Amino acid sequence: MAATTMVTDSSFTELVLSSPRPVVVDFWASWCGPCRPVAAALEEIAAEHSERLTVAQLDVDTSAATPARYQIESLPTLIVFVKGEPVNRIRGPRTKPQLLDALADLLQQERLRLSHAGAVCAVGFDTDGTRVLTGSADKTARVFDLATGTPQFSITHNDAVIAVCAIPTRPWFATASTDATARIIDATTGTQRATINHPGALTALTASADGTRLATGCTDSAARLIDPDTATIVRRLTLDDTVHAVAFNPAGTRLAVGSADATARIYNTATGAELLNLAHNGAVAAVAFNPTGTRLATAAADATARIFDTTTGTQLHTLPHNGAVAAVAFNPTGTRLITAAADATARIYDTTTGTELRKLTHDGPVTALAIDPTNTTLATASTDTTARIYPLPA
Repeated sequence: MAATTMVTDSSFTELVLSSPRPVVVDFWASWCGPCRPVAAALEEIAAEHSERLTVAQLDVDTSAATPARYQIESLPTLIVFVKGEPVNRIRGPRTKPQLLDALADLLQQERLRLSHAGAVCAVGFDTDGTRVLTGSADKTARVFDLATGTPQFSITHNDAVIAVCAIPTRPWFATASTDATARIIDATTGTQRATINHPGALTALTASADGTRLATGCTDSAARLIDPDTATIVRRLTLDDTVHAVAFNPAGTRLAVGSADATARIYNTATGAELLNLAHNGAVAAVAFNPTGTRLATAAADATARIFDTTTGTQLHTLPHNGAVAAVAFNPTGTRLITAAADATARIYDTTTGTELRKLTHDGPVTALAIDPTNTTLATASTDTTARIYPLPA
């Protein structure tokens, strides 16, 4: 029984555009010699990976409208469709190994899926990359073993946990909740060490690379710097609206803040002086420095992620999405930027060119993401009540 599905102009919408699974469409013709080995290789791939994708064939001679719509100019041509959108185009003769390489984004699916009782709002890794930290609307922060996905412990809060982070050089991690608290947790036992109260719901949390400072964002239009050893607030930075995001540069000398006032700002952490004010067209939901601190990535409600030069404030790239962007993160080498968006995707970009390299689809808006310290694993959080773990390509 053939593993490949035959489609026509009349069945294309039903079998391809409306398919819940990714579909690889092979545009071919009976007179096309190079199409035959490609079709044979695709038949094998379809049989071997039937649980992950569908392979369909469309004869361009008997169904001409669809090739015209997608501007098929030469054969063989393959187009990969995900949730009805063309996300990749493969032209020309390919061997099976070459096709597998070209389709790696689809075949290299998530390694683990960590379920919760509510939307997952936050995700992170511990400092050695062996465990996953999550925060959820189910009022819990949880710790999972990365190798097996086994839950190790859960910490109950009084409201949604919207941020989690490991505290480097200390055996602790921190949580932030809409119950107006930041909490410091013993990473070995799950015991709560300290609670830092705020005057409003918390919206963001991060730790400096040396573990000597935490930063929080709050609905009272302020970001705060906290000493985790004493659990005391050491500085308050006032903005014009709710603070949605905070991030330290690698040296801990700068703090980037994203706000509902449609700005991303960079502050001197020693003096509190504002150094840069970067205007956007919507609320800024996330900020992240690259590993050298020379670039800042932002995520905004205007459906864009942006990359700025942190010395001049010059905008280097604008990366459009199909929905509000909720999170951004650089990989440890700074060569890739990963974004999370309300269009139910996480995307990977080349930071030099701004080119989109890969798209990971989810069953709901993606709310957060994190990359492990070894640069091999990507974690995402979604309103579909899951955190997902993917191998991260180089």
